[in-house]
Amino acid sequence: MKQLRRRIHIALHDLLSKDPESFSPHGIKIHLPRNADPSIRYLLIRGRPYEQAESELIRKHLSKGMHVLELGGCMGIVSATIRATIGPKSRHVVVEALPELGRICEVNARIGAEPGAMTLVRAAVDYSGSASVRFAPRHNAHVGGIARDGESGIEVPTTTLSKLGELIPPGQFALVCDIEGTELEMIERDSAALDRIDVLILETHPKRYAQADLDGMHRRLHEQGLILVDSCVDVQCFTRRR
Repeated sequence: MKQLRRRIHIALHDLLSKDPESFSPHGIKIHLPRNADPSIRYLLIRGRPYEQAESELIRKHLSKGMHVLELGGCMGIVSATIRATIGPKSRHVVVEALPELGRICEVNARIGAEPGAMTLVRAAVDYSGSASVRFAPRHNAHVGGIARDGESGIEVPTTTLSKLGELIPPGQFALVCDIEGTELEMIERDSAALDRIDVLILETHPKRYAQADLDGMHRRLHEQGLILVDSCVDVQCFTRRR
């Protein structure tokens, strides 16, 4: 019954709205086509919060002129908030593994950007050493991740934090990260790449790992000079110790 009500609500919106593919979460106009994930379109149609904690910390701790690497672009809703915060000229590299999400993400991540200021990388962050990995979309666009044993998915290229850092101009940059648990391995295996990060906004995933894992991740970030300064729900912000 819940699914039926959702489908009816979406259908009525698409029928009655003059521009059914435009939404303004966080006050920024973005585009989601009618064939986009219905669970996310439904949230936006109803005006319900979407990645509110992440967006609040982005607006609070990023600033105009910062270069940003964003891991887990999804549909580019957070990407549009990042661009609105850092201005049109700053470098913004967005990573999204799934091709269908990447196409939507790229449109929204380019909103307000000067030509050449945004790059979309279609890959998954992975440290297996393989050139590709199986990536599972799962039940909605927001929770896709590297497939577990026996889980179906599609083959996507792999990348690492170190490789992605090469796409950012020399100097410090901000990292916005929502990669469904892979952050543990990234920080463990690629910690040297954190040396250039001035601000880290990280969505943690307590349902995917234990408190001991989270504590260990905090310890490694502290060793790299990144100090926890703010949090909202499961999203945490670290800044470099001065």
